[in-house]
Amino acid sequence: MSTSTKWLDLARGMIAFQDHFMIPARRRNHPASGYVLVGRRPPRRRPEPAHSRCWCRSIRPRMPAEHGMTASFGVAVASMGVAPAHAVRHAGKGFLNDRFPGEVDWTASFPQDHRMPTDRHLILYHAPHSRSAGARMLLEELNADYTLHPLNFKTNEQRAPAYLEINPMGKVPALRHGDVLITEQAAVYMYAAELYAQAGLSPAVGDPLRGPYLRWMVFYGSCLEPALVDRSMQRPPAPASRSPYGDFDAVNHLINAQLARGPYLLGDRFTAADVLWGAALHWMVGFKLVPETPVIRAYVDRIQARPAIQRAQALDAALAAELSTAAT
Repeated sequence: MSTSTKWLDLARGMIAFQDHFMIPARRRNHPASGYVLVGRRPPRRRPEPAHSRCWCRSIRPRMPAEHGMTASFGVAVASMGVAPAHAVRHAGKGFLNDRFPGEVDWTASFPQDHRMPTDRHLILYHAPHSRSAGARMLLEELNADYTLHPLNFKTNEQRAPAYLEINPMGKVPALRHGDVLITEQAAVYMYAAELYAQAGLSPAVGDPLRGPYLRWMVFYGSCLEPALVDRSMQRPPAPASRSPYGDFDAVNHLINAQLARGPYLLGDRFTAADVLWGAALHWMVGFKLVPETPVIRAYVDRIQARPAIQRAQALDAALAAELSTAAT
């Protein structure tokens, strides 16, 4: 086939497409036509939102969502129950809701498998006097709806095959929310705090405190703990050019400097990061793993005085006694 023939076939295809889809301007917005033009301003008197002018030209059937159609930005999606993800990202909801009131079901625009479970009930895999003690404190601070799945470390339940399927590392905490399973301490804290966002313990995206919040959430496990292991095992730190976390003295200085700026890590705002650090520093100070400076002592006492923290500790003390009795 020659090049000219290819171009001719392409032109014919484009003409056929226009004949089939493009509807005269006098009819395209008439309800009887069955179609409306989405993406370009229809003939109307009131001014169009500026963001709508950059949309691509496309056809959308005028059919309510209950008839099998959902929001379809650029293409008509029939009987699928989903809209293209890129379309949802770039679409202005106010623009379409204003133009097609009552026709767009935004919750149906996402696949069922990717929706956040509407039930906020959580299952916490937990052992008292362990890393998960802080996770339980956080759930109490959030006033969360949760069930405890206790693990008896005295009988090595954390190494049982059933739990290793949940966390192959055999560590706690682990958190289950519907079909969602979360492991690793910082991830558990961040997920729970964002699930119960109304408690205000997780700065939202766009909040200037969001960056520092995430930093201190991750800094604990990525810098303090490795440096603390070096110190407790009395091994010299790696050279500064090779160590991803510096050394204990540098980390300890940074923590004290941050806590000296206000009552909490983020100044006057109490967040889930304070539950993480408050529980950890309480344990470290008790075992003389970190120097008990006045700043750290005051911070630990401030966190320990919170009613939710005290409630979680009392519950854990009772659970520890129960598990100890069961192990004998």
